[in-house]
Amino acid sequence: MMNWNTSSDCCNWNGVMCHQSTGDVIGLNLSNGMLQGTIHPNTSLLHLPHLEKLILAFNDFTASKFPNGFGRLSSSLTHLNIATCGFSSQIPTDITHLHKLVSLYLAWNAFDFNLGPHAFNNLFRNFTVLEELSLQGVVISSVLPTYLNISSSLKLLDLRNTGVQGKLPRSVLPTYLNLSSLKSLDLSNTSLVGKLPDNIFNLQHLEQLFLLGNNNLTGPLPEINVLDQGPILQTFRQLTNRTSLDLSYNNFRDDWELDTLLSSLTNLVSLDLSYSGLSVMTNGATRYVNPDFNTLCLASCKIKVFPKSLQAMKNLIFLNLSSNDIHGPIPDWAGEIGGSMLLTWDISNNYITGLPQFQWPTLHNLHLQSNLIQGPFPPSICNLSNLRYWDMSNNKFGGVIPQCVGNIFPSLIILDLGNNWFQGTVPNVFEDFIDLSYNNFQGEIPDIIGSFNNGLNDKIPDTLGNLSEIESLDLSCNQLTREIPQGLTDDGDEEGDSGFTWKAVLLGYGYGALLGLVIGYLMFSSRKPKCFDAIGDTAEHMILNKKDIRKHIYISQRR
Repeated sequence: MMNWNTSSDCCNWNGVMCHQSTGDVIGLNLSNGMLQGTIHPNTSLLHLPHLEKLILAFNDFTASKFPNGFGRLSSSLTHLNIATCGFSSQIPTDITHLHKLVSLYLAWNAFDFNLGPHAFNNLFRNFTVLEELSLQGVVISSVLPTYLNISSSLKLLDLRNTGVQGKLPRSVLPTYLNLSSLKSLDLSNTSLVGKLPDNIFNLQHLEQLFLLGNNNLTGPLPEINVLDQGPILQTFRQLTNRTSLDLSYNNFRDDWELDTLLSSLTNLVSLDLSYSGLSVMTNGATRYVNPDFNTLCLASCKIKVFPKSLQAMKNLIFLNLSSNDIHGPIPDWAGEIGGSMLLTWDISNNYITGLPQFQWPTLHNLHLQSNLIQGPFPPSICNLSNLRYWDMSNNKFGGVIPQCVGNIFPSLIILDLGNNWFQGTVPNVFEDFIDLSYNNFQGEIPDIIGSFNNGLNDKIPDTLGNLSEIESLDLSCNQLTREIPQGLTDDGDEEGDSGFTWKAVLLGYGYGALLGLVIGYLMFSSRKPKCFDAIGDTAEHMILNKKDIRKHIYISQRR
């Protein structure tokens, strides 16, 4: 919070910069100052004739429109940053009068914070010395003109999530594509269409290129100089300065050779081609990879073998190879990828049959689901003491789950071991969300939350009746006997008695499914809940009104 002593010289206040000779206020850095309220057009901020820098980022002006009057600072202001302030409504056109601006950040304000087409075009026409322009999240929703007079000094252009429309080939944005100074270009999640300009990869100093989520960008990528003369191997000599490349979620058509790409882009630290339409191949070679490389996302890239280039990635943080065509076991050396840096490992939805020994003490997310992995529970998983999300469902794991999984549970949020061949008893160590359904467990239910479609027998633990925050409980397809715990049978007539009452139970299957009182294979031996007769009416009401059913209890047989 800004704490200014009004009895002292303002040039000594925190965030205030003054000219050394004249004492004029030339800069205000009030970012993260916990400021809130409304900025009025007659504010003294707009009556500082020598103000060069104004930084208001990360404050709370959600009740305020972006004020008129910034044009008064046109003779002095060079830097303006109002990112993430909550400003609403349309940006006044007089902001385009700030012709001396070198840096302008308007990103991430209110959802209706918008820039009209005329003002958008004038930004480029008037800002002839602009170096950084971030409009991320500003609603533009206008069509790009055939010509934009963009500053030759522009180094950063961020139009992510603006809704800007238009075609990209040749006639659109021709000026900035010839700029030698552009370092970062983000056109993600816009409504741009067509084929990328041929020279987009020839920008000498371009370090970051983000085109994710432009599902209307189609066709083959621009021609790239080929060093190897073969029909498949391609080099990326023109991209040597790139540090980040994100072409995900597009409809491109091309074949890219991963090993050559990584060895050619010697400064690359992040690569995301997920769902780009590109086919990524690997020749099995071990080549140079930037030691600082940290992010590789190649989901749905038609990869057929586990890339050997990953062996050189000692500082990898995020790895996503999901939804590919990888067959067979993962090589033993893969367990050392990323060393102590790795946070996310996702190899789900492939045809993988075996795993390496895991050696990632910092790992948070482990996604192994929907493969063909078989054999006993991997004991090295017990060493992943920082896991938060762990999914190994829809495989062929078997045997018992060891008690050592208790090492993981202090940090674990979600665990899904469903649809495997685990046997034996369920370790009494689980908490939070857990799905153990469709296995072959036997014996008593431990004091846990989750989903079971197994061979469990004996009684339902009384402790389940005390779980007031439970969101989902599925005990179908078991052989449970004895009484239902008292906490599961209370009427709960008073709102707030317990979130786990029979009036919040849906025994059907949700929208559009057969409505009925199906308690699949549950063998309750004594009393029924007091509100049993009212369940049909309650469930029908929920379905017809499409209520949120996340916190209801499902005990019906899953299909």
